[in-house]
Amino acid sequence: MLFITASDTSFYFFLPYMVGQIQRLFPKARLIVYDLGLEEQELLQLNGWGVEVRKWHIGPGDPVTAPNYYPRALHKPSMILDALKSNPNEYAVYLDADAIPSRAFKMPPDFDVAVTLVNQYDLSVLEMKPEIEYNGIFNTGVMLFGRSKRRLAFVEEWTDRLDKSDCLESDQRIASLLLQEAEGFSRQEYNVTRTLKVRGEEVQIRILESEVWNIFALRSSFLMGKMRVHPDDVNVLHFKGHSMHNTFDFRNCMKMGQIHLETKGVPLC
Repeated sequence: MLFITASDTSFYFFLPYMVGQIQRLFPKARLIVYDLGLEEQELLQLNGWGVEVRKWHIGPGDPVTAPNYYPRALHKPSMILDALKSNPNEYAVYLDADAIPSRAFKMPPDFDVAVTLVNQYDLSVLEMKPEIEYNGIFNTGVMLFGRSKRRLAFVEEWTDRLDKSDCLESDQRIASLLLQEAEGFSRQEYNVTRTLKVRGEEVQIRILESEVWNIFALRSSFLMGKMRVHPDDVNVLHFKGHSMHNTFDFRNCMKMGQIHLETKGVPLC
């Protein structure tokens, strides 16, 4: 299995956890880190941990944020495409630098691309406030890729559409629009596979639950303080950058022994 991520120095804080968890939970897996602006000492550390690092050029418009400060991440689809093309016939997992595997997991059945749909609470908010949907209803911070070449058709289409989009679109928004073209897609269904016809291929899209595969808050104040998902049932914790709310949740759970994250560097707690 191949893991893919990208980071600059501002997100390096999370990489020792990602490396530690991947090497503990998936000892036979490999990790490629795309260097978006890492410092020399950080590169030396990654090399010492046996991580492959690839330098990746960011164009002058890439770091720009969209309205409401959503990250555009224009580098993401082309970077994923580079990794998939150089590692054919291998399962792959893309993770944002701040998305850390919390337990060993198996790939879902019968899929070419798997991505998380936002939870039903967030979808209900979207119904009331459509403008929030600007950044899409799928989260591209965690993506799984099967071994068929059909996965390339999706990523190539995603890359081209993003390249041709206006200056305010984000990678996630474009991916969400593309994914919603899948036959029979419904916002109310999870753990189902839908067919997306693109570039002459019938790409099998697996729709995953964000609360299992891409959770960013274990405490849920809007649900009367009740935890929706037990930490033992979560595959990936997404810290969402340096958000105080998210890291507060995860750090408290770590202090209470509910979450164990292996790290190569300085612990969070």
